[in-house]
Amino acid sequence: MTDAIEGSSSTIVTNTTSTDSPPNSGFDSSLIFLGTGVSTALPQLQCILKPDRRCPVCLDGWTLPNSSPNRRGNVAVLLRDGVTGRHVLVDCGKTIRDSALRWLPEYGIGSIDALMLTHGHFDAIGGMDDLRDFQDLRAIRDRDSGELVTYRAEQPMPVMLTRKTMETCRTTFPYLVRDARDDDVPRRIADLTWTVLEDDDVIQTVDVLGTTVTCMPLWHGGRYISLGFAFGVSHSVVHLSDVHEVPPQTMEFLVGIRPRIQLLIVDSLSWYGTNSHFSVHQALDLIARLRPVKARLVGMTCSIGLHDKVNAELARMAQKDPKLVDVDIQLASDGARVLCNLHN
Repeated sequence: MTDAIEGSSSTIVTNTTSTDSPPNSGFDSSLIFLGTGVSTALPQLQCILKPDRRCPVCLDGWTLPNSSPNRRGNVAVLLRDGVTGRHVLVDCGKTIRDSALRWLPEYGIGSIDALMLTHGHFDAIGGMDDLRDFQDLRAIRDRDSGELVTYRAEQPMPVMLTRKTMETCRTTFPYLVRDARDDDVPRRIADLTWTVLEDDDVIQTVDVLGTTVTCMPLWHGGRYISLGFAFGVSHSVVHLSDVHEVPPQTMEFLVGIRPRIQLLIVDSLSWYGTNSHFSVHQALDLIARLRPVKARLVGMTCSIGLHDKVNAELARMAQKDPKLVDVDIQLASDGARVLCNLHN
């Protein structure tokens, strides 16, 4: 199904096996939502294991695991750069293995080439051990003795992250960080290179295997920094997944690129939010200020309500607000694909 907007550079596509933009579509790249839910994922265990507490959202996701939009993994998106042919993953949480098995074969995707981490909480890094299964690792043996020395990929996977997230990965996954390993035993583990953004509180643009990405600080509880990203040379896709407040310099940047934002992905835990995540109303306030062509909410917990009912309510709310009336606002769903432009 295609949800096209005339003159836009983003289109929502679901349930398609094509990995590239359709010929002559005007789009050069695509983005897949691998996960759109709260850190526990949905359905939540407590809503299923305790019959007296079963909510309709989690029950729907549990009883219809292959078709319910209320079944949600940890927030993660996969960016397919149609010009470079590379796949860039944003966040690699606890549910990444299940999400990959569920969605990547459907889109004919067999590899991940780079990883960008927003922050160091387990819903963003908890699946990093499984990165090895996205790589073709070959055994390296001593030329003389034939003894196994190590395993290597043809190209190590670059991981881009903040200094604080690097510290968390070093202590959580020391075996994935070469200078943190406590032995030299050959192990079949992910072959990674680490690129640390030392100044994580400033806005900076980086090249990720040929894809232009602007990184910006967000506050995710107190002054804990989670990264937001603007993808493409024109910043047409903006990803703000874990945020309770937008720092002034980031807001200034976002307002400056406002006319070019085609797709805004924004945190929206619940109708009321917390001290570490946006509420629906805070997300809508930001959407009203930036006015993208499309906005997709992510990070939802089950209290937000059933997917289709919430989307209907969001549509009603948008019709009543002159700043939102022209914006397509919906909850994102796992497996949805967005066509976009990253190189013009």
